[in-house]
Amino acid sequence: MNKNKAGSNKIEDPAMDVVEHLSELRLRLIFVLMLIIISTCILFYYSEYILDYLTQPFHASTEIKRLNIFGLTEGFSLRLKSSVIASLFLTFPVILLQIWGYIKPAIEKKQRRLFRVNLFFAVLFFYTGSAFAFLMLLPFTIDMLISFIPQKMNNLINASNYLNFIFYMSAGMGAVFELPVIINILTGIGLLTPSFLSGKRKYAIIIIWITAAVITPADVLSQIIVAVPLMFLYELAIIFSWFTYKGYKRKSGIQEK
Repeated sequence: MNKNKAGSNKIEDPAMDVVEHLSELRLRLIFVLMLIIISTCILFYYSEYILDYLTQPFHASTEIKRLNIFGLTEGFSLRLKSSVIASLFLTFPVILLQIWGYIKPAIEKKQRRLFRVNLFFAVLFFYTGSAFAFLMLLPFTIDMLISFIPQKMNNLINASNYLNFIFYMSAGMGAVFELPVIINILTGIGLLTPSFLSGKRKYAIIIIWITAAVITPADVLSQIIVAVPLMFLYELAIIFSWFTYKGYKRKSGIQEK
């Protein structure tokens, strides 16, 4: 009987681990969702000010002074959408911490410090990339896109589409600016080396310019505005990688050749 019980326990333990793991994931998702909902409700009260701020790149780049609303309920949905966008950007550090708390048990203790340090830089680079897109890239891009509108056509630009555009541009650029963080983590776990990154620099530059050409209008200046910071980020990633790799070699006992 004892053997059977012992055997049954060995079978049930992994199942219990999976159940607990999924339960923790559910709780963290509920927490993040409730945080976004509560912050959205609070920010909805200030939605008019948020909309004024979010439309600054549009007003700064074009002589068109008003965006357009084409539905009776679109005014409400526009305020709600702006509140959700603001909520997502404000709660990003907390969301990142929840992701870290979930994956932390699966990471070796000696590597946890690497991830904790990179959490700070992940938040910093995300906000830096978003600010770069919002303050520098968007005004130029909007002006360039509007210049393609034929003169004999009305410039009835939908406010909801505009919000979608600035959200994807700002969030996308924030994600792109995470390049040094991703490279640093991959170096810390031994998947990349500074010498490899330096050796593949010319290929990285080609990929960066292709990426800049894809995400920007068909204009050389806008591609330069995107590509130059990305090239700088790649060089910064190599520097981060060099420091991280020194620590990785010391911990792993890798000797210099």
